[in-house]
Amino acid sequence: MTFQTTRQAQDTPAFEEYAASAWPSLYRSSYLLTGNHADAEDLAQQTLLQAYRSGPR
Repeated sequence: MTFQTTRQAQDTPAFEEYAASAWPSLYRSSYLLTGNHADAEDLAQQTLLQAYRSGPR
């Protein structure tokens, strides 16, 4: 499943599946940027929330 497919469908369970699969990579990137566990989690969560809220375009 791709992110674009998830956005087009506005399907919450599909987005949750996407978020779960993307989390390790997203968290790892966030940690490299912040150098802090708590900040990395916040950044990753904010990124996914913004993606979810943006909806289809």
